[in-house]
Amino acid sequence: MKRRLLFDLGHPGHFHLFKKSIFYFSQHPDYKVFVTTRNVPMILSLLQSANLDYTVIGSKRNGILGKLWSVIETDFSMLFFVLKNKINLGLHCGIVLSHVSLVTRMRSWIFDDDDDEVEPLMVNFSHPFSEAVFTPDCIRRKTKKAIYYPGTHELSYLYDDLNFAPGSAEKYSIVRLVAFAGHHDTGHLGLNKDQIRSLIDLLERYGRVFITSEKPLAGDWEKYRMAIEPHQMHEFMTQALVVVGDSQTMISEAATIGVPAFKCNSFAGILSVPNMLEREFGLCFSFDPNQFEEMLSSLSTVLSDQNVISTFRMKRNKFLREKVSTSKLMIQLIEKWELDFNELSCYKREDWLSLASKNLSCEEISR
Repeated sequence: MKRRLLFDLGHPGHFHLFKKSIFYFSQHPDYKVFVTTRNVPMILSLLQSANLDYTVIGSKRNGILGKLWSVIETDFSMLFFVLKNKINLGLHCGIVLSHVSLVTRMRSWIFDDDDDEVEPLMVNFSHPFSEAVFTPDCIRRKTKKAIYYPGTHELSYLYDDLNFAPGSAEKYSIVRLVAFAGHHDTGHLGLNKDQIRSLIDLLERYGRVFITSEKPLAGDWEKYRMAIEPHQMHEFMTQALVVVGDSQTMISEAATIGVPAFKCNSFAGILSVPNMLEREFGLCFSFDPNQFEEMLSSLSTVLSDQNVISTFRMKRNKFLREKVSTSKLMIQLIEKWELDFNELSCYKREDWLSLASKNLSCEEISR
């Protein structure tokens, strides 16, 4: 009998995290794959571009009460979906599948790369109810269900499909702006309009500027808006001079690729994954909005450095040598199925490298 897997996507980043596993098990004769998501245009665009079948369950709402209602509504819809399709294992980064696993036979595995301190809803209403919480080993959790591995979410999808050969001779930078609408974003802020203007002025001295934004742009900034499809973004980033903004995910993606990445928001210094990329490998730079002028100075130094590409390539390769491919690891974990989580919880980096069939190696990557 086929094992029935459910991948629940609540954010565009979840699509990228799980897509390799979805493709792999969709073609595997022993598995039946289901994908659920919310009515979020960017996620739907990514799923459609990948020609994946999916079911929309629930919608996104803003505000604490709106998010609470969304969870309740989606809990009940997901419960019926899981029962109807006899799901064996649910993989996710949220709350809903944890709840559903309590009242069904479905096992629940979370892949979570945020710190406990910034996601109280996950800590209190998701982690306790799942079988395992797979976590990058630079984070420390309260739950005893945490399984620490030497990787990041970005390493589950970057590199496999990217072309690092030089493309257009045009020099450009990317600015990423987010809406701070997530449940963990309450009370936090990013770049203001004056700072964005100053940032554009600096970047334009070195080439063209493209902006990708979750929120409306001022009228005179619309000319900078990036006119590419969401699934083309990572390829476009590989040739950027720098990626700058108040985003968490895209800044970490750029750093993982080896493109100088600058983050300016009030999460600076708080989150373990960006801290690891910055402090251990020098791949990204984090600044609080009050440190904006300091960020501009650092950004100018990097943009003026003639050796920046080779320098960041070496930093990136050191990072890759010490990490595993999260997608390959995820696939092996699912295939093993009857896992001894007590044993996995004691794994060291060498154990994970041994378990992973093929670690990302520097020889495979060129730029």
